[in-house]
Amino acid sequence: MSSEAAIHAHWTNDPALTALLPAERFVTGLGQSELAMPYATLTRESTRPKLRTSDRTIDESEFRFDIWSINLDEAKQVAAAVSARFDRRSFATDGSTDDCTVIRMRLTRYEEQQEPDNSIWRVTLGFVAITARAIGA
Repeated sequence: MSSEAAIHAHWTNDPALTALLPAERFVTGLGQSELAMPYATLTRESTRPKLRTSDRTIDESEFRFDIWSINLDEAKQVAAAVSARFDRRSFATDGSTDDCTVIRMRLTRYEEQQEPDNSIWRVTLGFVAITARAIGA
Protein backbone atom coordinates (compact mmCIF):
# COMPACT_ATOMS: atom_id res chain seq x y z
CA MET A 1 0.00 0.00 0.00
CA SER A 2 1.30 3.45 -0.85
CA SER A 3 1.61 6.31 1.60
CA GLU A 4 -1.25 8.01 -0.23
CA ALA A 5 -3.46 4.95 0.23
CA ALA A 6 -2.59 4.85 3.94
CA ILE A 7 -3.50 8.54 4.26
CA HIS A 8 -6.81 7.94 2.46
CA ALA A 9 -7.59 4.99 4.73
CA HIS A 10 -6.79 7.08 7.80
CA TRP A 11 -9.12 9.84 6.53
CA THR A 12 -11.89 7.33 5.82
CA ASN A 13 -11.72 5.89 9.34
CA ASP A 14 -12.47 9.23 11.03
CA PRO A 15 -16.23 9.81 11.40
CA ALA A 16 -15.80 13.46 12.39
CA LEU A 17 -13.66 14.24 9.34
CA THR A 18 -15.85 12.31 6.89
CA ALA A 19 -18.93 14.09 8.29
CA LEU A 20 -17.35 17.38 7.20
CA LEU A 21 -15.90 16.07 3.94
CA PRO A 22 -16.85 12.59 2.72
CA ALA A 23 -13.98 10.33 1.64
CA GLU A 24 -15.24 10.27 -1.97
CA ARG A 25 -14.52 14.02 -2.18
CA PHE A 26 -10.90 13.52 -1.05
CA VAL A 27 -8.76 12.59 -4.06
CA THR A 28 -5.10 12.17 -4.88
CA GLY A 29 -3.79 14.50 -7.55
CA LEU A 30 -5.76 17.18 -9.34
CA GLY A 31 -9.37 17.80 -8.42
CA GLN A 32 -12.02 16.73 -10.85
CA SER A 33 -14.62 19.14 -12.14
CA GLU A 34 -17.46 16.79 -11.22
CA LEU A 35 -16.56 16.86 -7.52
CA ALA A 36 -19.00 18.81 -5.36
CA MET A 37 -17.58 21.50 -3.11
CA PRO A 38 -16.05 21.38 -0.70
CA TYR A 39 -13.46 18.86 -1.80
CA ALA A 40 -9.83 18.13 -0.98
CA THR A 41 -6.81 16.94 -2.90
CA LEU A 42 -3.64 15.22 -1.73
CA THR A 43 -0.33 15.77 -3.53
CA ARG A 44 3.05 14.25 -2.77
CA GLU A 45 5.56 17.04 -3.29
CA SER A 46 8.78 15.13 -2.61
CA THR A 47 10.28 11.97 -1.12
CA ARG A 48 13.76 11.46 0.29
CA PRO A 49 15.10 8.08 1.37
CA LYS A 50 16.25 8.15 4.99
CA LEU A 51 17.23 4.56 5.83
CA ARG A 52 17.15 1.07 4.36
CA THR A 53 17.32 -2.11 6.41
CA SER A 54 17.22 -5.71 5.26
CA ASP A 55 13.42 -5.68 5.12
CA ARG A 56 12.19 -2.05 5.34
CA THR A 57 12.76 1.37 3.84
CA ILE A 58 12.27 4.59 5.79
CA ASP A 59 11.43 7.69 3.76
CA GLU A 60 10.64 11.32 4.48
CA SER A 61 7.93 12.73 2.22
CA GLU A 62 6.25 16.09 1.89
CA PHE A 63 2.50 16.05 1.29
CA ARG A 64 0.10 18.86 0.57
CA PHE A 65 -3.62 18.82 1.35
CA ASP A 66 -5.61 21.44 -0.58
CA ILE A 67 -9.15 22.08 0.58
CA TRP A 68 -11.36 23.87 -1.95
CA SER A 69 -14.58 25.58 -0.96
CA ILE A 70 -16.82 28.48 -1.82
CA ASN A 71 -16.89 29.40 1.87
CA LEU A 72 -13.68 30.19 3.80
CA ASP A 73 -15.19 29.23 7.17
CA GLU A 74 -16.17 25.83 5.79
CA ALA A 75 -12.67 25.27 4.37
CA LYS A 76 -11.10 26.29 7.69
CA GLN A 77 -13.33 23.87 9.57
CA VAL A 78 -12.24 20.99 7.31
CA ALA A 79 -8.60 22.10 7.64
CA ALA A 80 -8.87 22.04 11.44
CA ALA A 81 -10.24 18.49 11.28
CA VAL A 82 -7.45 17.42 8.91
CA SER A 83 -4.87 18.93 11.24
CA ALA A 84 -6.42 17.16 14.25
CA ARG A 85 -6.44 13.84 12.37
CA PHE A 86 -2.92 13.98 10.90
CA ASP A 87 -0.66 16.39 12.83
CA ARG A 88 1.75 14.54 15.14
CA ARG A 89 -0.01 11.26 14.41
CA SER A 90 1.14 7.76 13.59
CA PHE A 91 -0.94 5.15 11.79
CA ALA A 92 -0.51 1.88 9.97
CA THR A 93 -2.30 -0.08 7.30
CA ASP A 94 -3.89 -3.47 7.74
CA GLY A 95 -0.61 -5.36 8.30
CA SER A 96 -0.58 -7.09 4.92
CA THR A 97 2.72 -7.81 3.21
CA ASP A 98 2.53 -4.54 1.28
CA ASP A 99 1.88 -2.46 4.38
CA CYS A 100 2.91 1.13 4.91
CA THR A 101 3.33 2.64 8.34
CA VAL A 102 3.26 6.38 8.80
CA ILE A 103 5.62 6.73 11.74
CA ARG A 104 4.84 10.41 12.22
CA MET A 105 3.18 13.22 10.28
CA ARG A 106 3.90 16.81 11.19
CA LEU A 107 2.13 19.97 10.02
CA THR A 108 4.67 22.34 8.49
CA ARG A 109 2.57 25.04 6.83
CA TYR A 110 -0.89 26.53 6.59
CA GLU A 111 -2.09 28.95 3.91
CA GLU A 112 -5.39 30.52 2.87
CA GLN A 113 -5.83 31.91 -0.61
CA GLN A 114 -8.81 33.19 -2.56
CA GLU A 115 -8.88 32.66 -6.32
CA PRO A 116 -8.44 35.88 -8.36
CA ASP A 117 -12.11 35.90 -9.38
CA ASN A 118 -13.12 35.68 -5.67
CA SER A 119 -15.25 32.58 -6.33
CA ILE A 120 -13.29 29.84 -4.51
CA TRP A 121 -11.09 29.56 -1.44
CA ARG A 122 -8.15 27.19 -1.13
CA VAL A 123 -6.77 26.27 2.28
CA THR A 124 -3.43 24.44 2.05
CA LEU A 125 -1.88 22.28 4.73
CA GLY A 126 1.68 21.04 4.25
CA PHE A 127 2.91 17.96 6.12
CA VAL A 128 6.16 16.06 6.43
CA ALA A 129 5.66 12.32 6.91
CA ILE A 130 8.18 9.69 7.97
CA THR A 131 7.05 6.36 6.52
CA ALA A 132 8.22 2.77 6.72
CA ARG A 133 7.46 0.23 4.04
CA ALA A 134 8.42 -3.37 3.44
CA ILE A 135 11.10 -3.80 0.75
CA GLY A 136 9.41 -4.60 -2.54
CA ALA A 137 6.05 -3.11 -1.52
